[in-house]
Amino acid sequence: LLEAVRAVPGVTSVALTNHGPGGLAGVPTPVAVDHAPTEGEDEPTAHYRTVSPGYFATIRTRVLAGREFTEDDLSGAEGPMIVNATLAARLGGPQSALGRTLGLRKAASSRADFGEPLLGRVVGVVADLDASETGGRIVPVVYVPYAHTLWSQVRILARSTPGSPDVIRAVQEAVRSVEPGIPLSGPFVRVRGLSDIRASERSRQRLNATLVGGFAVVALLLAAIGMYGVTSFIVTLRTRELGVRMALGAAPRQVAAGVVRHAAGVGMVGLLVGVGAAAALSSYITSLLYEVGALDPGRYAAVAATMLALIAVAAWVPARRASKLDPARVLRSE
Repeated sequence: LLEAVRAVPGVTSVALTNHGPGGLAGVPTPVAVDHAPTEGEDEPTAHYRTVSPGYFATIRTRVLAGREFTEDDLSGAEGPMIVNATLAARLGGPQSALGRTLGLRKAASSRADFGEPLLGRVVGVVADLDASETGGRIVPVVYVPYAHTLWSQVRILARSTPGSPDVIRAVQEAVRSVEPGIPLSGPFVRVRGLSDIRASERSRQRLNATLVGGFAVVALLLAAIGMYGVTSFIVTLRTRELGVRMALGAAPRQVAAGVVRHAAGVGMVGLLVGVGAAAALSSYITSLLYEVGALDPGRYAAVAATMLALIAVAAWVPARRASKLDPARVLRSE
């Protein structure tokens, strides 16, 4: 199959994998160092993908240390493994990870060897996939030669030169030339360009961002309405006090500034509580963030500045109303 697709005019590299670009990073499995995973132990987990030689060159992922798989790696009971930078960091770094033995569990549920241990020696470390290619998450990933844990389904990745005419149709014909019975259409079979896959992933991310952004706007409006209501109520309670202040010579601008300062003080207390709660719960939202740290000081400062500005705007209307009080009328009513 690889040879047939590789022979298609315009195709520069071909690879097989059980999980292609887009979606989740792979199948989670316990990972044990220097031995096979044991039942009942709380082993750390990683995602793993089965790939063919040439996979990393096809998806253009850099090899940070060691090497890629070769054809000779497809045979043998204990084959080599390649890990990403995130998993290598847990093993002491790229150079320290080379030569370490890892134990996994086979996770192809359609096979009888599901759950059996799989041992291998790390021969290479590659860069992490972009978060947009792994469902928005950077996770530990270990790669094994696809012949060591076969799947009932496979994805063909073919890279072509720009401007190659109708490569997808040519690849389909190449697959049919190897085995006419291989389905090329259906509910679980699709032939797509990488740009279409990325557009689909971005559309989902864009929808999620739009929904979250909409909820954030609603939350800001509710906060503004709440601050306006509280400040108006406080001004009503302090009407006599404000009238006396103005009767004793306080300027309207001073009265308005005092109301805004009081609202800002209340808002600062709320901000301190909110920032503390957000920092304490940051670990729960890490998986929802992309290229933004859960404890990014710049983002926290921007949110605090936005909330303070919102508080000032919401408090200005009742403060302006307070500055226009008629001291004589207030004192007569009392």
